[in-house]
Amino acid sequence: MYTNNTLTAQNFRAVQRLYPGVILHRDHPENWPDGPWAQVPPEPVQPTLPALADHKANAHRQLVYVFNDLADDIAGLYPWFERDTWQDQEYEALTYQSWINNGSTGTAPNTPTLTGISTARGIPLPELVSRVIDNASAWRLAAPQLAGQRQAYADQIEAAADHAAVDSVLESAKAANVSQAAA
Repeated sequence: MYTNNTLTAQNFRAVQRLYPGVILHRDHPENWPDGPWAQVPPEPVQPTLPALADHKANAHRQLVYVFNDLADDIAGLYPWFERDTWQDQEYEALTYQSWINNGSTGTAPNTPTLTGISTARGIPLPELVSRVIDNASAWRLAAPQLAGQRQAYADQIEAAADHAAVDSVLESAKAANVSQAAA
């Protein structure tokens, strides 16, 4: 943009249209008619922020990823299909352990998931039952802490009054580590 404090033109071509037939040297606006002309720097573009509701929704999505990573750190990396059997494994393990504790009388309970795993791993079923029960107990202690902390951060995101507050909550969540989350 160019101006001579009286006229304003968007660009060099616009100035040329103001003075038909006059030769203007692009590099010397100080010599143009009715000058001196000066190039006016454009107004800086102000960054636009997403709507606060959209920013919060994005923060909630990021929070899920943060806590999935924390859960992976605690539980170890297991494929989804194995995690999908955890409740079955725990149920079968507790049922089998109860049968053992009650004297192993009658027919052993049906344990298709644990039997398949113990056979494939080559370890005795009672040993696998003990491991599953221990792991389930440990996870049962950690999972509520993770869920509670994630929900507390989610509440803070919802209560945030502006973008900076949302960002601050998300940064705090990202800085959380396994010992804090599972404490």
